[in-house]
Amino acid sequence: MTGRGWAHTTAGIVSVAFKRIPHHQLVREVLCNLLAQMVGIPVPTPCVLDIRESELWDGKEPFVFGTSYEGHSDLLRRARLSPTVVNRLVRWPSFLAAIAFDEWVANEDRTPSNLLFVGGREFLLIDHGEALPNYMNKETKFRNGFARHLIASESGTPRQSLAQRVKEACAEYGQLDFRQLETAALLGSWKGNPEFGECVRLLQDRVNELPALIEEGFQVGQAQLLA
Repeated sequence: MTGRGWAHTTAGIVSVAFKRIPHHQLVREVLCNLLAQMVGIPVPTPCVLDIRESELWDGKEPFVFGTSYEGHSDLLRRARLSPTVVNRLVRWPSFLAAIAFDEWVANEDRTPSNLLFVGGREFLLIDHGEALPNYMNKETKFRNGFARHLIASESGTPRQSLAQRVKEACAEYGQLDFRQLETAALLGSWKGNPEFGECVRLLQDRVNELPALIEEGFQVGQAQLLA
């Protein structure tokens, strides 16, 4: 179930896009969106919606994932209208940090459909339900679509230099107060524990391996994000 509507939130009545997803994906969406906000990567404001008093309630899972909705198109749709828009991605101020972020949360599902184009050089990350898969550990390597796009876009730059720029963009990740994540998530209101806490601990372990994972990620083949 996916849709758009209006929701009562702590910020008032807001326009939201929502989707019903399995609980483990709900946990990952909430965690990754809050984490992205903490490290300064633009994402739509996330929320967990209780639908038990709405017409959507069917007696099954009472919680759905939602984000603020402002009508932005995904990159795939925008590129069909203007193919050159994809070239703006490497000039996005948060692009290098987003490469490191996807490496950190092991998000192999980065496609043009889960990247919103805001305008100019601005984008928003969406859709993190496939991040932090159950079988991963702190050293597991995944295909990083953003890293491959950067390699292809700057083929004249040594890969070691590209990797160094990405590492510098995430230098502060290890200094986060991870307790803020659990506080911000309001876990008790939507049954987010204990899986949320387990994912946070994995991220704490994985951040120490992040520089090495980034280095390894730039030893792969190149591929444009829309190829």
